[in-house]
Amino acid sequence: MSLMVAYQKGLSTWARWVDLNLNPQKTKVIFRSMSPRHNRENGWKCDNQKQPLPFFSLQQHAPEPLVVLQGVLKKMRFPVYLQDITTMTALRRDGHPSVYRKATSQDEKQRMGHSSDCSHWCLPGVPDIWNEMLSALL
Repeated sequence: MSLMVAYQKGLSTWARWVDLNLNPQKTKVIFRSMSPRHNRENGWKCDNQKQPLPFFSLQQHAPEPLVVLQGVLKKMRFPVYLQDITTMTALRRDGHPSVYRKATSQDEKQRMGHSSDCSHWCLPGVPDIWNEMLSALL
């Protein structure tokens, strides 16, 4: 089974449970989308970037998991708010800690290399804004 088929099946199981078991008068469901995958194979370069992307089109760069998620949410009866952080996050290729970290020894410099730590963010504006959005919703 492909990863996206498994993701769609898992989300559909969750969606059925939400539709059958939750009362929209008493419960609010917020689903936060994912940070987009970005690597050299996708044409994205994060290492040593100091500016946000100048242009981003969700039509061109929409990650497959987001497309699957949106499809599942559209079929649901229960109103789910999608906190879509994908586009906003994609614009912040400059927000990776690897660009700003400092090695303290020669051994650390060799181990660190030039890789970006794309699963973590360090600059204000990336996860801080996700949390501000969530706080405003609540």
